[in-house]
Amino acid sequence: MSEYITSRDNPRVKAICRLRSSAKARREAGLFLCEGARLCAEAAASGAVESAFFTEEARTRWPDVVAALEEAARSAFCVSDGVMAKISGVESPQGVLAACRAGLVHRRLGPIDPGGHYLLLDGVADPGNLGTIVRSGCAFSVTGIIAGEGGADFLGDKVVRGAMGAIFKVPLTVVPDLAEAVGELQAAGLPVYGSALHRESVPVGQIDWKSPCALVVGNEGAGISPQVAQRCDKLVEIPMAPGCESLNAGVAASLFLWEMAR
Repeated sequence: MSEYITSRDNPRVKAICRLRSSAKARREAGLFLCEGARLCAEAAASGAVESAFFTEEARTRWPDVVAALEEAARSAFCVSDGVMAKISGVESPQGVLAACRAGLVHRRLGPIDPGGHYLLLDGVADPGNLGTIVRSGCAFSVTGIIAGEGGADFLGDKVVRGAMGAIFKVPLTVVPDLAEAVGELQAAGLPVYGSALHRESVPVGQIDWKSPCALVVGNEGAGISPQVAQRCDKLVEIPMAPGCESLNAGVAASLFLWEMAR
């Protein structure tokens, strides 16, 4: 049976607030947050739920989701509307929230699939862009997404919401040295291309994206770092109308992923 929490000063409530506000707290606890009926249903199905929080209204409105959370979670709590308002990350909460184990983001590059398609992220800083990229990676069956340290947190609120459940379905890795990861992919036989507007860049249509390969997308303002760009086999660009400087990083990555999948 679920424990009932009414105090906004409850230690569990404070712990959830820390997870929401701090990437460091998420790393130290090995947890991140999912909110909303649809996302919590995905979390329950993934088997990653550590603890669940829901209101009485949510139990009535989404009985199947709450039941799945109670079954999947190690601990479950029915909370007052005031407590939910404090731990929620949105203005109008649906009344369902889960703290999930963060083990789905790997901290070292695992075995490379020589027949795969990989996306590398060099300093993508906007959480909205990162959420879009993860969601597109799922839609287009990317083999894995590899990010260098220093970009947006895969497990931050906006990223998790923007990914719409894809956070549980796409292999995610954060590595300390992205240039080294490029070399490891190349050693496994995968050409690595860098998305960049550069005089040496070739149009996207000149690349055989159906063959196994990897692509690097860079920071929204600075692009790919020189160290990573130098390691790439080729630089590629998406042709655009005159006068347009660049595409949004999430949009650009999605177009490249579509090219890989079609």
